[in-house]
Amino acid sequence: FSFQNTTNKMQFIIRSGGTISMIIETTSFDVTEFNKIAIHYKSNEGKVFVNGNQISVTDTSVVSPIGLSRLDLKFSTDFEFEGNVKCVAVFKEALSDTELQCLTS
Repeated sequence: FSFQNTTNKMQFIIRSGGTISMIIETTSFDVTEFNKIAIHYKSNEGKVFVNGNQISVTDTSVVSPIGLSRLDLKFSTDFEFEGNVKCVAVFKEALSDTELQCLTS
């Protein structure tokens, strides 16, 4: 997750081995409020759901990370995450759009 304060833009980024395989950006929700966010990715498919709605078109160029073993809420040491998190969950299988809408509603 990345937030650009000057443009009020939230970015959802998937990286593997230093290579970016997906970036989805939005300004469609209030970052000062608690939001329910889900990132769905698998080979050739990436989506982001916020508060029950898919916020972007499907990114069909996603390359699934290899050897994924940790989740970082930062882009690099220069861009640390600042904010409040109530819950984080990771699923081993991709959820359906209906499940993601329900999970983030």
